[in-house]
Amino acid sequence: MAKIDEIKEYLRKLDNLIRNNAEFTFLDVKFVKKTKVDDLLCCFIAVLPDKYKKHLKEKHGKRLSSIIAYQNMHKALVRSFFFSKSLYMVEYNVVLKNINTIMLMIERDIAFTEKNEQ
Repeated sequence: MAKIDEIKEYLRKLDNLIRNNAEFTFLDVKFVKKTKVDDLLCCFIAVLPDKYKKHLKEKHGKRLSSIIAYQNMHKALVRSFFFSKSLYMVEYNVVLKNINTIMLMIERDIAFTEKNEQ
């Protein structure tokens, strides 16, 4: 369960980064430093169990709720800004919705992958 707490903590940090530490906001897009987002995503992926990561990497594998939410979040999170390659254009409403979904479903989905991959 400690892993679940770490995973949720990194998601909270990502949520906080997007909400409070954006360089600027324009309409429904927040511009966030690429290095900060990449660091948090790297830490998030690092604490995931190996069996869950295997499902995360599969393109047409089992469709778990948290994996679908992660893929949607990732698409809305890591879009390069054409004027500055050091910023991401983040669709924050999409990202925050998917962070909430991941936080709700991650524990169940990790338990599912651990049980079925024995």
